[in-house]
Amino acid sequence: MQLQNEKVKILGGGAMLAKLRRMAYEVYEKNIAEEGLVMVAIGQKGLAMAQLLSGIIAEISPINVDLLPISKSEDGNSTSFDAEDAASRIQGKTVLMVDDVLYSGQTLFRAVAATMQHAPAKVQVAILIDRGHRTVPIAHDFVGMVLATSLRQYVSVEFDEDQSKASVFLY
Repeated sequence: MQLQNEKVKILGGGAMLAKLRRMAYEVYEKNIAEEGLVMVAIGQKGLAMAQLLSGIIAEISPINVDLLPISKSEDGNSTSFDAEDAASRIQGKTVLMVDDVLYSGQTLFRAVAATMQHAPAKVQVAILIDRGHRTVPIAHDFVGMVLATSLRQYVSVEFDEDQSKASVFLY
């Protein structure tokens, strides 16, 4: 039985990279006719994950990936694009939203809403860990792992210094 505040490793670096590789193949299969994707990376951890995922996509496919970070506020109540040219990069393109953990869906919902203002052709969502407990109607297209958690638990994706590997922990 898990003690309160005990840190339990759910995925190690190798297992996490294997999940990202599988997700990359799924993204490629679903977008095989696309010349490019705009990968909207949510927050710092979403950006680290998007960089890993885009690297794998570059290895396995001819799809060009354009990384576009979107920042989230500390409280998660707002999102904004980091690039001034976000509108021209998104308009008419296939967008893949990327984040590490999907919980209530509030941050992802806001990021999708901000993206939709720029008229993408289609929007897809890739999440490493889905822990449930949605408060808004949002879902993913690609997921590394679905993890049943209680409301009191916390899931954290922690990247190593060079962000080439990560581990997933449950608190």
